[in-house]
Amino acid sequence: MLVRSHHRGPTTDATRTWRARLAMAALVVAAGLSPASADAEEREGTLRPDEAAALEQMQAGLNTREYARVIVEGEDLVEAIEARSHRYDTDLIAPLSLLAEALLRGGDAVRADGVFERALHLVRVNDGPVSLSQLPLVYRQADARKRMGARGLANDREEFALDLLIRGHGIDSPEIIDGLMRLGDWYAQNRYHISARIIYKHLTALAEEHLPEGDARTLHAWRGYAESYRRIVWPMPRRPNTGGFRTGPPLDLYDWRILQGYDPFEHYHLRRRAHDKGELAFKTVIGHLEATGTTAELAEAMLELADLHMLYRRYSQAYEQYREVRATLASDPEALAQAFDKPVPIYLPLPTGRGEARGSWKGVVELALTITHRGDVVGRRTVRAEPGGIIEHRVRMAARRARYRPAFEGDHPIKSVNVPLEYTYSYLPGTVASR
Repeated sequence: MLVRSHHRGPTTDATRTWRARLAMAALVVAAGLSPASADAEEREGTLRPDEAAALEQMQAGLNTREYARVIVEGEDLVEAIEARSHRYDTDLIAPLSLLAEALLRGGDAVRADGVFERALHLVRVNDGPVSLSQLPLVYRQADARKRMGARGLANDREEFALDLLIRGHGIDSPEIIDGLMRLGDWYAQNRYHISARIIYKHLTALAEEHLPEGDARTLHAWRGYAESYRRIVWPMPRRPNTGGFRTGPPLDLYDWRILQGYDPFEHYHLRRRAHDKGELAFKTVIGHLEATGTTAELAEAMLELADLHMLYRRYSQAYEQYREVRATLASDPEALAQAFDKPVPIYLPLPTGRGEARGSWKGVVELALTITHRGDVVGRRTVRAEPGGIIEHRVRMAARRARYRPAFEGDHPIKSVNVPLEYTYSYLPGTVASR
């Protein structure tokens, strides 16, 4: 049943249009977009007063997390609009969007995906197949598909969203910065580091040209660019069953020169290139933060650069950078102790589990490590492995490949013994451990 209107004055067409656009604005915020990048087309407001009030109640329910109530109200409102009009009425877009959002937040990603698809169809029919007004819905449908575990379908939506932004604003427009960042992060999370690098490279260029100095998005882009090189040389274990889809950044962004040096027989040159690109990225971040950042932010970026040198065994550069960090943090003993009193892992490729399953048990492996002043693990002693013989060997092998920031006494790195390393995992009784 619809919620009846209790307005003290007449509800104008402009008011009803504003409420419909408010519903779309909620999705813009949920998708993490800037309003300018996702402007919707203006439509005449034809919602009846009771329908407009019901839409407002749905928005209020989302804000108060009353998702079950919003779902019921949304289904009633959609049914009422269809009864007085037809299934392709533009008035359906806002209630369908809020209904899908409530389903997604309430945990029913499969139904949310279907409702988002219907709302998208209505937007495309009325505004055009490549209109920017569909952008918030495309991103939220991608989020629904991620919740479903349909990563390939989610990737299609993420890439389509950036394509919409490029068509609508142009490939060199600052309006695509948020979309580039989202797609670059998505690629990086799924270990498609070359695709992520293509995105981050263009993102850094746009950010440096259009964003103010020290903007968080600029720093994020440079860090992502550095990480995309680092993970090629220092890969992390892939989570099982997470592959299976292809990425396709816009062809206009491709620079085929980035593929140079990837011959397995040229591994030294790959490592050198990765270090140099990462060094450039972190020095750029430091330059921004020296002008606009706090002492803590500057010290964090300087530590990232020092750790990069340590990772690639550029010891003299690393130690010099660590000394600069210590001087920067001299007025903050707590932060200084946290950074240098004990070894800190820089690269630790521990096994990646499948996650907890119903009926699974918990296992744990505890090691005591010996770490040199150069961050190498030269000793591994098993303190506890419960149950034994399942995953202990893999944890020990990962610890052997690890790289650490060494502990310091004053300005001098030192050897550390009995450094604890604990790894917990889930496994099913009677089977091997989940990987």
